[in-house]
Amino acid sequence: MTISKITRFTGTQDTDRAQEEADGGPVLDAADRTEERKLAERAGHPATAEGSAPEHAANHTVRAALADAGTIVKARISDTFDPEDDDAASVRGILVAPRTGHDGHAQVWFLEGGKPEWTRDSVGLRSVADTLHAAGWIVRRGGRALDIEATDLVWRADNARRTAWDIYPAAHHFQPVTGDDASTVHGWTFTTLQAGVSRYGWADGQGGMSGPLWDTRQQAARALTSRKKPAPAAIPATVPTAPETGARKYQGPTTVQIQEIAALLVGEGVTLPLNVLATVADLRAETQDARGGKSAASQYRQCAHHLRQAAQTLARADDDTDEERAATADMAGAYTEAAATHAREADLAAI
Repeated sequence: MTISKITRFTGTQDTDRAQEEADGGPVLDAADRTEERKLAERAGHPATAEGSAPEHAANHTVRAALADAGTIVKARISDTFDPEDDDAASVRGILVAPRTGHDGHAQVWFLEGGKPEWTRDSVGLRSVADTLHAAGWIVRRGGRALDIEATDLVWRADNARRTAWDIYPAAHHFQPVTGDDASTVHGWTFTTLQAGVSRYGWADGQGGMSGPLWDTRQQAARALTSRKKPAPAAIPATVPTAPETGARKYQGPTTVQIQEIAALLVGEGVTLPLNVLATVADLRAETQDARGGKSAASQYRQCAHHLRQAAQTLARADDDTDEERAATADMAGAYTEAAATHAREADLAAI
């Protein structure tokens, strides 16, 4: 299916492409559909896609728009879709297509019975417009389509999702965390299952992320806005503060933790820096990918991620008080324990 070949559903052919895109809907004649199927097969496109034509399913702008559309129903489109076919009568939902030559621009139709509704009459399209506008898109209403344009906020949200999904593929329910004036977005919280329990993390859309360590979204949001990562409840809040007694002043990754991770990743009797262990875990993940061990690869990647978080936490230089230094050391210990858990799971699942 090619979105660029647009015909008005009134039966008249537009000569101006922009007007075609604003007022029309996707149509292919039989010859074009056959050719498109061949091209799609050669390009490796999926036979069907939700919310877009199969050839647009991997488009950056389209994927961002569909993600921001949330739970709004997406039209299921095949590579031979034609709104005039009988089987198009069951097609309903939004359809997003990129604007050729305009990065970050796309158009959105709401199909009912396979045909695009007029924006003035479509409750579904109005809902899409409101949802995308709230997510940061610039939205302009045409005759049968919405013209949408991504902003920096949209790309930050997209980056936050991709950063989280890279380590936690099942991460979902991304919600913005705003400042007191509601106009500043600090980042997004997300949730995923950890050992069968919903836990929350955050991603700031600029490469920063903390894994799902919190029991509630509010805790993750506070951690994001303060960038002081609180320890989970299982970690003691009190820390020994009397080095003259021989006790450590601050908690942190223990030698036992690091040696266990090193034993699982490298071998017994080895102690390596956290960042080096993270690199080894990444290499283990690549090896498992090559062998088809997707589960173990995912566990190794999460192990590497938590090891890097522990190293970065220990390297932070903005702690001024004993309480802050204690919280930082505790958090590094929590990250290291999480890394050890993933290393154990990876070792069990490795091929």
